[in-house]
Amino acid sequence: MSLPLILRILFSYYNSTKKDKIGEDDLILSIREKQVTQTILIFMILYFLLIFDIKPIFNIYINIEKFITKLVINDSKTECKLLAICLLSNSLKVHIFLFQKPYVYKGIPLQTLNEHL
Repeated sequence: MSLPLILRILFSYYNSTKKDKIGEDDLILSIREKQVTQTILIFMILYFLLIFDIKPIFNIYINIEKFITKLVINDSKTECKLLAICLLSNSLKVHIFLFQKPYVYKGIPLQTLNEHL
C-alpha cells in the first residue's frame, strides 16, 4: 500500500467521524481525533522526509553552524590578542595621558605647580 493512499484513508476516516451528544462519547471521540491527527502528521512528516531526502540539508545546516562558530571563536581570539597588544603598546599610554583630567590645586594646575616646586 502506498503512502499517499494511506494518507487519503486517514483523512477520509478523520472527516467521517461523527460526534454523539453524550459527554463520554464526545470525550472518547475527541481523544481519538487527536490520535488520528497525530498519526496523520507523523505520516506526512515521514512522507516529506522520503520525498525531499532531508538528511543532506541537515548536514549542510550543521556544517554552516560549525563554520560560523569557528569564525566567531577565531575572531574573539584575535580581538583578545589585539587588545593585549594595544594595552602593552606605548601609543595607548600616550592616549591615556592625553585624556586624563587635569588636576588643580588652589586654582593652579598641578603640572605648573610641580614646575614651580
